[in-house]
Amino acid sequence: MDQKRNNRRTLVLRYVEQFLRENGYPPTCEEIRAALHLSSKSHAAYYLGILERQGVIEKKPRSPRGLKLVTHIPGRPD
Repeated sequence: MDQKRNNRRTLVLRYVEQFLRENGYPPTCEEIRAALHLSSKSHAAYYLGILERQGVIEKKPRSPRGLKLVTHIPGRPD
């Protein structure tokens, strides 16, 4: 994965973590898109898909706020 994609993936993860802390529920793809100035919701979904494949988040199908952070994030200290 190139550095730009890695940086954006990290920004998406940090935004999701922050949004959850501040609001008590996860952001939608549209909220992620708007906050990070991504060109479309599909870009937000793309990065969420990467995070899901890496085991960092879990997504509930067909649920706009169906994101859940995995308790232990691989590669991050507890």
